Amino acid sequence: ISLLRKEYEEPPYSLVMGKVYDALECGISKQEFVNQALEADVSIELGCQYGNSHLIRFLREAKKRGQRIYVVSDFYLPQSVYKDFLVNAGCDDVIDGVFVSEDCNKTKSGGNIYPYVLESIGVSASDCVMFGDSRHSDVKQAEKNGIRGMWYFPLKHKIWTNMSRRLKMDYNNRIQPSLAGHLYKNTLYDEYAIVLFAFAQKLVAEVKKDGVRKLAFVSRGG
Repeated sequence: ISLLRKEYEEPPYSLVMGKVYDALECGISKQEFVNQALEADVSIELGCQYGNSHLIRFLREAKKRGQRIYVVSDFYLPQSVYKDFLVNAGCDDVIDGVFVSEDCNKTKSGGNIYPYVLESIGVSASDCVMFGDSRHSDVKQAEKNGIRGMWYFPLKHKIWTNMSRRLKMDYNNRIQPSLAGHLYKNTLYDEYAIVLFAFAQKLVAEVKKDGVRKLAFVSRGG
């Protein structure tokens, strides 16, 4: 990311993962690696996110009054993943559009994403309000661009979100059991399937490279 920031304000996810791919010995294509990495990142994000019901109710009331609502985010994942995030939070019907620094190569922290958004949606800065939890990115930088900034910091929400992210509580309780259940029903190996698949994939890549034609496998108790 640091290397790519010499060229990009927010490096595209595919390029970041492409650099990771180049540093590894993988038995899959670069595009498949990027796709699998994105799927993993989205699963982890979904595991520690939940909807802020108070804020969603507030936005839904604004929507009823005919106001348009957009998400503007400094985020390392592409805009496309927000569909899953908004569905997960129960507010996909409220949001009119999403602008993400990864897609725009412009950021809230630098302030240059705001003129880009205003031009894209065809709205004057004086007709907009920006809500956010960063005094710098969401308030100061918005106001530098003529948008009224309002600091919104839901303390309980922040504490719970950070706790669940650090302890991986929601991820373990939601993602892992559902994945294990799927593997139990659809494979012979239950939760070992992923490890065995990765091992077999790496093994095949190595033996092909060395021209090996026959393998002997010995496993105690297996």
